[in-house]
Amino acid sequence: MKKHFLYIKKVERYLDEKDFDSPILKENGITGGDTFAVETNGESSGHEAFHAFDGDKTTTWYATQKPADFIFYNPEPLKVTKLEWLYIIAYPYGGYNPSQLIVYGSDNKMTWEFLTDTFTDDGKITVDLSNNAKFYHYYKIHLIQNTASNTGENIRELTIYGREKIDKKVIVPKTYAKVEYVPKFYKYQYQDFVPPKLTDYKDGNNFSVYWEGSGGYGDYAWKMFDGNPSTFGRGKNSSPPPIVIYNHYPLKITRLSVQNISDLRFGALVFKILGSNDGVNFTEVQTFTGIQQIRNYELVLNEVTNKNYYKYYQFYLSNNFGICVQEITITGQERYSVDATAEDYDYFINIPKVKLFNNNEEEEWS
Repeated sequence: MKKHFLYIKKVERYLDEKDFDSPILKENGITGGDTFAVETNGESSGHEAFHAFDGDKTTTWYATQKPADFIFYNPEPLKVTKLEWLYIIAYPYGGYNPSQLIVYGSDNKMTWEFLTDTFTDDGKITVDLSNNAKFYHYYKIHLIQNTASNTGENIRELTIYGREKIDKKVIVPKTYAKVEYVPKFYKYQYQDFVPPKLTDYKDGNNFSVYWEGSGGYGDYAWKMFDGNPSTFGRGKNSSPPPIVIYNHYPLKITRLSVQNISDLRFGALVFKILGSNDGVNFTEVQTFTGIQQIRNYELVLNEVTNKNYYKYYQFYLSNNFGICVQEITITGQERYSVDATAEDYDYFINIPKVKLFNNNEEEEWS
């Protein structure tokens, strides 16, 4: 295996960069233009995207749809290291604060690179991007779910922390770059999955659940994972959407127990399992068909033949009537990564190390 690759080329160097100051906006603007701008795939009248940057704590960007994407653009590339924003709490048990999100970066708004799916919430949302080493023109906050399933997405007073490249660049004569790719090695470790006992939609950043339409009568989706046989979650009353779960570590499910599924009185049940690692593109894992009436009983799927590890799963129960689920118990394995050596590893990531040469003098450049 090659441990590094070398090439020499004439380079274009940025002379400087500076701390980025979050802007004050009066309109969304046009992304891809000459000024900072924002856009979204959903906003309501009086709650347009620019209100996240208007400097007014009484106004918000608000989108009724879920998931919702909030994109901001800067004409000079940004290396964002942290995002912070406020939100409105709609109900005592939660509201517009997210329970699940992903942040991406892009240079062309077509190809997006995953940055993080973790955050903290102490009355203010904080997304730590200190590991981000790249400059992007576009950043996307993909809001998947919030803590009250019957509310929309909401961002108030979004602050961006990071560095901005100054638009001042030259071609330096006789300056060459040598790039050495240094591999960083990782090895997979495995542990048994410990089923969570939820008291909310998420267990920190480790596990969360979403079921569209749940919560209308206090029968929230998280109650399918609360360990209490007298509570349940309920999907919407027709054409039930999938139950969606997320786990911090990729998970291989080998067995499912779904207890006390109600109202499956109209023909056989089809139970479909799909998996994903980005929350967007799902692959069918397994489909169980011809499952007969199981009202007030436990459905046990002992023969889950899944061989892959996924962070996201969707469980489809095909039935044209409202469904209540008392408890879901998952058996399986989690996979995580630890630092390893070149002699014993499962995969590696090439980390670029760049050196400049000018007048035969070597200079570090990153």
